[in-house]
This record gives sequence, structure tokens and C-alpha cells, in this order.
Amino acid sequence: MAMQPGGSARKKSPDNLADSSRALLEKRALLKLDLLIIPMSSLFYFLSYLDRSNLGNVRIVGLQKDLHMSDQDFSMALTVTLIPYILVELPSSLLMRRIGAGVQIPSIVIIWGLVTLLQGLVHSYHVLLTTRFFLGLLEGGLYPALVLYLSMFYSRTELQLRIAFFFSTVCLAGVTSGLLTYAIIKLDGYWGHSGWSWVFLIEGSITSVFGMIGLLLLPSDIKTVKFLTEEEQSIVVSRLQSNDISNLASPTSFTKEFPAKSTSQQFWEALKSPHVVILTAAHFFSAFNISSLAYFSPTIINSVSFDLGTT
Repeated sequence: MAMQPGGSARKKSPDNLADSSRALLEKRALLKLDLLIIPMSSLFYFLSYLDRSNLGNVRIVGLQKDLHMSDQDFSMALTVTLIPYILVELPSSLLMRRIGAGVQIPSIVIIWGLVTLLQGLVHSYHVLLTTRFFLGLLEGGLYPALVLYLSMFYSRTELQLRIAFFFSTVCLAGVTSGLLTYAIIKLDGYWGHSGWSWVFLIEGSITSVFGMIGLLLLPSDIKTVKFLTEEEQSIVVSRLQSNDISNLASPTSFTKEFPAKSTSQQFWEALKSPHVVILTAAHFFSAFNISSLAYFSPTIINSVSFDLGTT
């Protein structure tokens, strides 16, 4: 209670107290979500890029030679990965609405980790193509699933920073991939496996372990976030509704304003949106450059007669 100049007491209104309490609850709920969901999402995306792009590193440490691959064969191995990667993005997101993000996302991480591990056991080019196909089939659903998943917890203005945060792990993966490969290939010859085999075996195992951890920790929706109180859960849901965000508090329940099935009108409106066109073009050229560097820069640098450590 504060004193006014005339000596009279000035009371805080109940509305101000309620607003202050609500703001505190919102900050506390967001902090709790940020401490679990963002690190796990970022880690999964980091691992996906690491497991997909390590082919460029192992190419120069014996993979291409041991499997008797030509340069064209290597390019085909990349293409075989990306075709299912593109085709599975939409179906994977639709499937997540049925089985829940807390189950689907960690599960695909576990399985693609096992597929990555299996790449370390291949002895022929055609078997490598098979593993790369299934790797793309599994990893392709991660990015759209993570974006949809984050929209279950954050408003539109909050999503931008958090998507940028987990997407930036691509750069971190690019930096660490070469260093990890150089450290792991020193195991060359152990237990009858070549250095490049150990890269797949170790990185795939790490991915699967973190996927299992995610299966235990990652919530599917607001109602399954164990560390949020009922009051905090209610505030998160009401914030999403007030920000015109789809009612994704439960992956199987939607309001009339946000039906489970998109209409053809919504589809064509999205295609005609200048925001969608500009962002699509920006992402295409960004991914084009990043992927090209990841897959081919080790070969280019190594061809200038640098040793493996320098490369």
C-alpha cells in the first residue's frame, strides 16, 4: 500500500494484481518449456544434420575406395537420401497429429540412429544406397514436425526466435562434424572395422541414445507436460487461443475455426502468399549452399593436397 501526497493510502486494484500474477505465471511457464523443449528440439535437429552430412567426411577417409564407388555413385547416394526426405515431410506431419509428437519425434530419432549405425556395417555400394534411402525417409519428417510441435506451446511472435534457435544448430553440426570424424577415424582397425565405419557406428549410437532419452522426457502436448501446474497449463492454452493459434493442446482435438483437415482454399492461399514464396526461395538457396558445402567441401579441400587433419 503506497501513500499519496495528501497522506491517503493508494491501493493496487485487483485487476493490476491479477495482471501481475498472470504475467509472472506466463514467464515461469515459458521458462520451463524453454528449458526442456528447445534444447531437445535443437539436439534432435543437430543430430539429424550430423548423421545426414557425415557422408561427405567419410568419403575422403576410405568409404568411396572401400565400396568401389565412382564420383557418380557418390552423387547418387546423396540423391537417394533427399528424394524420400522431401516426399515424407507432409505425411509425417499428418501422422504426428494422430500418434502424438512425444512418441513420433523421439521414435524416428531412435530408428534413424540405428540406420546410421547400420551404414557402418555395409560392404557394398547397393546396400549403402538402401540405408541412405531409409535415412532420408526417417529424417525428412523431423523439421516440419518440430515446427508444428513448437506451435503447440508458443505464440506466433515467440515461435520465430525458437525456430531460429534450433535451425541454427545446422551451423554447429557443420563445425563439429569434421572434428568428430577426425577423432573417430583414429579407431581404424579396431574390432575389424575401418575408420569410416566407426564414424557411422558411434554417431548412430549417440543419436539412438538421445532419442530414447527424448522418448522419456518429451511431452506430446500441454496436458502431458509434467512440470507445469494446471494453472500454468491453462495460461499457455489461453495464450495460444488469444494469439489466433490453432488449438493444439491435444493433437486429436481441434476447434471449428481450426479443423483437422486443411481446405483446398487454404492450400492455394498459402501458395499465393508472397510471404510463403519469399521464405521458400530464401530457404531453398540457403539449404542449397549449406548442403553443398557439407557434402563436397571436404573433398575439395582434400584435393588441394591437404592432409586429413587440416581438411
